[in-house]
Amino acid sequence: MAEVKTGEYLRFDHSRVKRQLLECYLVYHPKAIILVNGESNELYQVAFPFSSASTWR
Repeated sequence: MAEVKTGEYLRFDHSRVKRQLLECYLVYHPKAIILVNGESNELYQVAFPFSSASTWR
């Protein structure tokens, strides 16, 4: 999965960006999330501090 961000959302520590990426991770279980800086074309791999085998109750 790749997500492109520009403008104010280039700050990858922005709470809306983090929430969106986490929701996508939990719903779609992608093998990887790549964040694309739409202005400089830089790529960042996003990882979360828990495994995909984690279960939520």
